[in-house]
Amino acid sequence: MKRFLPLLILTSLLFGQVIVINEFLASNNYFNSDEYGEFDDWVELANTSNDTINLFGWFISDNESNLTKHQFTDSLYIYSDSLLLLWADGEQQQGSDHLNFKLSSGGEEIFLSNPSNIIIDSVYFGQQTTDVSYGRYPNYTGSWGIMSVPTPGSMNLPHDSTEYSPDAIVLPQSGFYNSPIQVTLFSDSADVEIFFSLDGSVPDINSIHYTEPLLLVQTTVIRLTTIRPGFKPSLTQTHNFFLDSDYNLPTMALAVDP
Repeated sequence: MKRFLPLLILTSLLFGQVIVINEFLASNNYFNSDEYGEFDDWVELANTSNDTINLFGWFISDNESNLTKHQFTDSLYIYSDSLLLLWADGEQQQGSDHLNFKLSSGGEEIFLSNPSNIIIDSVYFGQQTTDVSYGRYPNYTGSWGIMSVPTPGSMNLPHDSTEYSPDAIVLPQSGFYNSPIQVTLFSDSADVEIFFSLDGSVPDINSIHYTEPLLLVQTTVIRLTTIRPGFKPSLTQTHNFFLDSDYNLPTMALAVDP
């Protein structure tokens, strides 16, 4: 399920989608380090135009409700048909290519906005594997997929078709809620299908096929898997939603096959 599609179409028509998010690594254990020798998360941007572009005044964020979370306040140039690596390490003081936030390996989103606060590109992602990046192929315009060999600052390699289908993104996140909620399951990739169960069983292609948001009115355990052509089914994801519950002690949820 794609989000912001009308806005992205309008953006492309009016401003041209000249800068795109091309790859990111949300859990960097030892793959590549910054100039300080730190193995930080990173985001790779690409300039698809024929001109050099200065990112001064642009914004990048990992929070949909705060699109101006990080603004580039110094000149930072991306040359034509080139890539720029940004370190998502929460240490902005280390340089203009260091961001004031880190990426969550548990899944979130990345938004890139121009100085007019118009979203130019975005990507939603689920659970990430350490030292395995997520990128576009073909570069700049292709679909998102798993890359077991990250290519920071270089052209992306074809997606690893021996890997698992990407995890679904679940909003809102697991937790405690005082009233009924709607839970949305989606993927940034259009060719991903989502199957889920509500009885604790391990989901597969014979489980409930997700087509619309789920209205939860009581405590519920959602278990889900994704199916993508050419990939193995994703590992089972389990999300616990506690509704109208008042717990004063730590709570543990167990999901077992019925």
